[in-house]
Amino acid sequence: MKKYNKKEQDEIVSIYGGIEGHLLNTFFSGLYISSAELLKIGKEIGLNSLSMKNRELLIADILAESKRIANISLFAEKLSKLIDERIINYRELIETYPKGGHQLKDLIQKLLVTKRLILSRLRD
Repeated sequence: MKKYNKKEQDEIVSIYGGIEGHLLNTFFSGLYISSAELLKIGKEIGLNSLSMKNRELLIADILAESKRIANISLFAEKLSKLIDERIINYRELIETYPKGGHQLKDLIQKLLVTKRLILSRLRD
């Protein structure tokens, strides 16, 4: 995996606007993506040399490498799939625990907005 200096990293991240920040902010995205999940997504898109580190660095590395190897669309697809899985889980929880449905419906709405943002911004 190519090593990026700070300037290159900043340029790549700025290309995708606030995607990185949005994914890191659970309050706005409705989604918490663990480092392990990010590593799994990275491996699924061909980034086998990623190492366990904090989420911010992993997202930045995945964005940079995905851009370099023209796999941004695949990264977006994998994130979209993860979001769809969370939505299914939340809907199952709503059925099981209807009294908590209001909060979960809010999370589902945030997830749908996050998914649209990802799919619209992360294109090759």
